[in-house]
Amino acid sequence: MNFLYNGTYTVSVKDQAGCTKNYTLSIGCVTGIEEYFLGNTKIYPNPTSQFLYLESDMVKNLNELNITILNSLGQKMLPRSYYTLNNKILIDVSDIADGVYILLLMDKENTVLKNIKFIKSIHK
Repeated sequence: MNFLYNGTYTVSVKDQAGCTKNYTLSIGCVTGIEEYFLGNTKIYPNPTSQFLYLESDMVKNLNELNITILNSLGQKMLPRSYYTLNNKILIDVSDIADGVYILLLMDKENTVLKNIKFIKSIHK
């Protein structure tokens, strides 16, 4: 199963002896980020100490992307400085604490197109 919508589900498990047990599961709140478009996207270096480079064929113009960085608690980091350079985006992460982060790439309507995990570390 890849994705469950909110609701009640019944799972039946049958062992080798033929005994069956039913389990009922209730899904009330699904969390996570679903990607609507998977393109050829990469960030490097990962881990990084100062800058991330982003390359993507998801959109023809990289300036059409909204970029957000979330920490491991899901909190949005302050707006990042980023620059377009030779059909790449350069993202400055030098002032955030070491840790694991999620880079969200969204369209202008804030639909998540891609999420990528990266590590910020002073030790490459």
